[in-house]
Amino acid sequence: MAPLPRLRRLALGLAALYAAASCVGCAVVNAAMFHPPKPSYGPDLPGLVSMGPPDAPVAGVWSPAPGATRAVLFSHGNAEDLRYVHDRLALFNRLGFSALAWDYPGYGRTPGKPSERAVYAAAETAFRHLVEERGFAPSNIVVCGYSIGSGPACYLAEKHPDVGALLLVAPFKSAVRVVTRVRILPFDPFPNLSRIRRTRCPVLVLHGTADRIIPSWHGKAVAAAAGGRGRFVPVPGATHVSVFHAAFADPAALATIRAFLAHPHAEGKEP
Repeated sequence: MAPLPRLRRLALGLAALYAAASCVGCAVVNAAMFHPPKPSYGPDLPGLVSMGPPDAPVAGVWSPAPGATRAVLFSHGNAEDLRYVHDRLALFNRLGFSALAWDYPGYGRTPGKPSERAVYAAAETAFRHLVEERGFAPSNIVVCGYSIGSGPACYLAEKHPDVGALLLVAPFKSAVRVVTRVRILPFDPFPNLSRIRRTRCPVLVLHGTADRIIPSWHGKAVAAAAGGRGRFVPVPGATHVSVFHAAFADPAALATIRAFLAHPHAEGKEP
C-alpha cells in the first residue's frame, strides 16, 4: 500500500491535471461553440437598430407588425448574422407579433468577442430594449431561440420568469452535450436542460426528425424538463437547417404554433 503522503500527492496531482484540462477544455469549447461569419450586412440593412450604451452596442433588426401588442425576441443560430433573419421575423409578423432579432458579440455589427457570458449580456440588452424602448411588458414578450440561440433564450426565460412564453427551435440539452451526451467537465455552457426546470413560463419545442446536427432527442428532453408547461412538436423530415420554415409550412405544426402563441398558458401536451 502506498504511503499516505504519496496518495495525497497523487490526488493533488490528478486534481491539478483535471483543473488544467478543464481550463483548456473551456477555451476549446468556447472556440467550438461560436462561428461568427464575416459580416454580411452594412448600415443600410432594413430595420437595423443599435441597442444599449454607445460603449457596448448590440446590433438588432426590428420588424414591427401593425397594431401588435406582443413581440418575439429572436436569438438566431450559429454561423449567421442579422442579414438572414428577415424571413423568420416575417413569419411572426404574419401571426400578429412584432419581432426583434439581435447579433451576438463578434457577429455582424455587434463588437466584441463571442463567449457565453458576453452573449448573456447582449441578450439582456436586447430584452431591455423591447421593454424600455419599445414599451412591451415582459408578459407580452415571447422569447425564441434557434439552435445555439436556445442558450440565451433559456437564460432570459429563467432570469425573467414573467415573460409570456418560450419558443425553442432545434435546442440542445447543453452545448457540450451535443458532442458528449453527458456532462464530463465542471462547466456546462448554455445548460438549457437545468435552466428549463427553473423557468415558469409555457415552453414549446420544435425539432426536425431528420436533424443530424442536434438530434431531436435533445428537444424532447428539454420539453420534458419543463413538465406540464412543455410541449414537443416533431417536424417530420426537417433537418437542422430547414426546421424553422418547415415547421411554419407544416399545417399541423403551424396550428400548434399559432395556438401556443395565442394562448401559451393552455395545458401543454405532446402531439
